[in-house]
Amino acid sequence: MKALSSLMAPATWLVILLLLITGCGHSNGIVDGLVTMDGQPVAQGEITFLPADGVGREWSAPIMAGEFHLHEIPPGDKIVRVTAMEPVPVITSTAELAQQAAAKTKSAPPREIVPANAIGNGQTVTIKAGPQPLQIKLSTPQR
Repeated sequence: MKALSSLMAPATWLVILLLLITGCGHSNGIVDGLVTMDGQPVAQGEITFLPADGVGREWSAPIMAGEFHLHEIPPGDKIVRVTAMEPVPVITSTAELAQQAAAKTKSAPPREIVPANAIGNGQTVTIKAGPQPLQIKLSTPQR
C-alpha cells in the first residue's frame, strides 16, 4: 500500500502541473483599445461588439478618455458600434432647480458626439484569442 501512495504523489503533481500549464492560455480575447472621432479621443461613451453572424451575445465597455478595456470576449468577427453624447448638466441643488423653474427653461437634449452614421461606426473587426490592441478611428459623415 505504501508503494502505491509513493507512486501516486509524483503522478498527482504531474497532473496538477499539466493543468496549470494548459489552463494559463487565453481562449477568449482581451482587448485594450482606443476610440477616436476626427482624430481626437472620444471623451466618454460606450463601445459595443456584436457577433457578425448574429449568434451569441453582445459585449460592451465604457469609453473614458478614448480608452476601453474588454476582457473575456469570444474570438470571431464582431460589428463595432460606438455611442457618445455630450455630458448633460446636472442640477445639484434646489436653488438651481428653482432658478430653472422660474426662468421656465428646459435643458436641451444632449447632442450626439458620435453619430450612428459616423464613418467607421459599424465596421467589422476580428477578435483573436489572447491580449490584443485595437484602434477604432471614426470620422464625421459627409453631408
